[in-house]
This record gives sequence, structure tokens and C-alpha cells, in this order.
Amino acid sequence: MNPLESLNEFLGNAEGWLWTWAGMPVVIVLGLYFSVRTGVVQLRMIPAMFSAIVQKPVQEEVQASGGDAKRSKSLSAFQAFSVSAAARVGTGNISGVAGAIFLGGPGAVLWMWVMCILTGAASFIESTLAQLWKTRADDTYKGGPAFYIHRGLGSRGFGAFFAVLFIFCFAFAFTSLQANTIVDAVSGAVAVYADPEGMPWLAPVLGILLAALTAGIIFGGMRRVANVAQNMVPIMAGLYLLIGIVIVGLHLGELPRVLTQIVTEAVSPQAAIGGGLGAVI
Repeated sequence: MNPLESLNEFLGNAEGWLWTWAGMPVVIVLGLYFSVRTGVVQLRMIPAMFSAIVQKPVQEEVQASGGDAKRSKSLSAFQAFSVSAAARVGTGNISGVAGAIFLGGPGAVLWMWVMCILTGAASFIESTLAQLWKTRADDTYKGGPAFYIHRGLGSRGFGAFFAVLFIFCFAFAFTSLQANTIVDAVSGAVAVYADPEGMPWLAPVLGILLAALTAGIIFGGMRRVANVAQNMVPIMAGLYLLIGIVIVGLHLGELPRVLTQIVTEAVSPQAAIGGGLGAVI
């Protein structure tokens, strides 16, 4: 076994152990704690969410090349929602569900539903802390976990450590997973008409294209990210739901059996582990 294979095996075993015996219990306990302390805010405030999402942002006068103009002082509620949804909904929702069912069977789906509800409270707390400890940066704001660890807990070192970890995590985990899933999906579609192995350039070209498109968006600042998100997220979410509804409709006769399997096969550690892993992906 070469060093890379040994490292991969070690990291895989370590990740499995940490998530099973440390990560998942912590997430469940915190989710329950925040749900109780906030009065199940993730469900109770759903009506308020729908009313807030259509609120208009405050306008301000800005000096433009052609004279004075008005623009929003901050992102609109819908833009903020779109950015948040774009960060949470993606190819991981497909690969995560598939991975969860592969590892834990149909029962993993029930645990994913449970984790979704519980972690909703934790997400609310996380977002609230980000609002409390954000800082002004030119015409927008910057913040997040590293900021409220630094400013809220008074730990600059731990905040910096968290930021460095997230840089590596997004660079080598989240974005690579998304890109890999996209390339696999395109390769699978191409395989219907041609042999992808005869096109070794396909993956590099797709990778370069994704990197170029991403750079063009993120280097435009938060406002460009928000503008792109508010236009793409409704289409993405609508297609995602539509495809799901169509698939369920085409197999409607199997729905009772599938729901029965999800419930009856959830009472096993393997299903819980698979569901937890799928939830974080």
C-alpha cells in the first residue's frame, strides 16, 4: 500500500470514528438544546419567515457617474435567503442522499429528516450570532463564525484557526465535491451518446469552466453573489422540486412500500450513521 492509500485509509477511519462517536452526538444534543431554548424556532417562525422574505431593503443615495442614484444599503431579505439557500442546496443534496441510503439503507432517510429539523435551530443560532458580530466593510458587511468566535468569545487565535480550517475545507472538500459531482453528472449524460473515456479533455475543461464562472461571481463582491443567487436559486429550487415530484409521480404505486421501509428500517445504528453523514453532505 502506497503512502497516499495509507493516508486515505487513515483519514477515512478517523472521519468515521469522529463523526459516529463525537460529531453526530454533539450535533444532536446541540440541535435538541437550541430547539428547546428557542421554542422550536425552526418551525414556529416559518410564517414570519415568509413575511420577512418579501420586505424591501432600505435605499440610500449614492454618487454614480451619471449623477445621483439609489441603491440598497444592504442585501434584501430575499437576496440573503437566496445566498443562504445556494450555500445549503446543491449537488451535495443528491450525492448526500445517495450516500446516506448506500450506507444506511432506506431508514437513513428518516434520520436525515430528523437531522434537518434539529439542525434548523442550530442554523438559526449561527445566523443570529453572525448578525450580532458582523462588521462593516465598505458598502457591505463581513462576518461569520470566525468573527463571532473572535469578537463574541474574545478568542482571536481560535477564530483565526477556525478561518484557516474553513479555507482548507472549502478549497479541498466542499468545492471539490461539488465539482466532482457535476463532472460525474455531465460524464454520465455524455455516456448516453459517446464514450467519455475517449474524451480525456472533458473533466479538465469542465473544471476550468467552473473555476472561471465561480471567479467571475465571487470576485464581484457580495452584491454580485447575491444578484446571481437571487436569479439562479428560484430556478434551481423549482427544477429540483419539479424533478422530485415527477419522479415520485411516475412511481406513485411504490410510495407506500418506500415509506414503510423508511420507517421500519430506521431503528438501526447503521441507518442513523448513514442519515447523519448524508445530512452533513
